[in-house]
This record gives sequence, C-alpha cells and structure tokens, in this order.
Amino acid sequence: MTKEVDEYNHLIKDKQEQVEDLMSEIKQVENLIDEYEDLIHQTEHFNNHLIDRYYDSRMFSAIEENTRAYHSAQHKLMGELSAQQSDIEQSIRQTNDDIDDLERKRNISLQIERERG
Repeated sequence: MTKEVDEYNHLIKDKQEQVEDLMSEIKQVENLIDEYEDLIHQTEHFNNHLIDRYYDSRMFSAIEENTRAYHSAQHKLMGELSAQQSDIEQSIRQTNDDIDDLERKRNISLQIERERG
C-alpha cells in the first residue's frame, strides 16, 4: 500500500473513533433525559399531593405558581437536551458521511495502484 492509502486508513480510523465518542456522548444525554423524566414524574406526583393537601389554604396559589414555573423550566431544559441530542446525531451523520468519502477516495487510490502495479 502507498503512503496515500495508509493516510486514508488512518483518517478513517480517526473518524470511526469520533463516531464511537459521539455515540457514547449521545448515550449519556439519553441517560440524562431518562433520569430527568423520572425526576419530573416524582416532582409532579409530589406537587399533586401538595395541591390536594393544601387545596383550601392560602398556600394553594403559591403551590400552583411554583408548579407553573417548574413546568416552564422543565420544558426549556427538555428542549435544550433534545437540541443537544439532535446536534450530536447530526455530527454522527456528518462524520459517517466523511468516512464514506474517505473510503471512496481510498478505494480509488487502491484501484489506481492496482492499475499501475
């Protein structure tokens, strides 16, 4: 193999490692989303308990206000996590496209070597 083919092989290997790192990162984000969804469920259950318990008291409006603020923050954070996940997925697609391009170039170089060789 020529130096050019070796360079392509090295670049392909580097890109494959990048994909593995990105896959690990996306798994971490998915785990965060799962943990956050569990936390949301627990918090909503607790808030519902508070609302039921303090429905006839002055604290009811404060609990409702806090619940609305929590839902607003929750939607914002879930949106940010989803955007991060989408960005990582896009990076994976782009890196895989780069690998495909490098493999095509490497195969062309190999074909040229065979024809010369």
